[in-house]
Amino acid sequence: MPSSRVHLLAGGALFAGLYYIMRQTIFIHEFSWPMQAFLCGLTLLGSILPDIDIASNMQKTFYKSMILVLPIAFFVNRRCFVVLLFLCGLFQVLQHRGITHNPLFLLLCPPAVGLALAYQQPSHLIQIVTACIFLSLGALSHVALDRLKTRFLYRKR
Repeated sequence: MPSSRVHLLAGGALFAGLYYIMRQTIFIHEFSWPMQAFLCGLTLLGSILPDIDIASNMQKTFYKSMILVLPIAFFVNRRCFVVLLFLCGLFQVLQHRGITHNPLFLLLCPPAVGLALAYQQPSHLIQIVTACIFLSLGALSHVALDRLKTRFLYRKR
């Protein structure tokens, strides 16, 4: 399967193309530089997120960051803490190429989380929806690259 570098390059190219298209449309205004960096980060995160279910550098980095994030989340927002704790446990029991490589799951999970966030922060609806779009499409680019690579490796000659 493609390396994480290939997935990150594809995620970066996807972000650039998608952001250009969104900026050209009438209904999306230009985002600030911090928001652009955040959206780019979400797309890059999405492009490698489906492989969090295997022991890799990505998974190690995720758990190291959770050592810092979980105590903060516990004191700032208990709901966020519970969700993050659930995700930490969930990633330990998932099979590789299971639910994290399912396109339907990758399309529906970020909007479901986004709806919960939008319910809590309705004034940030546009930013939340946009973030969900970039994260979902980054994750879908990962699955597309995996399937494309598999198709070329195992096609009949």
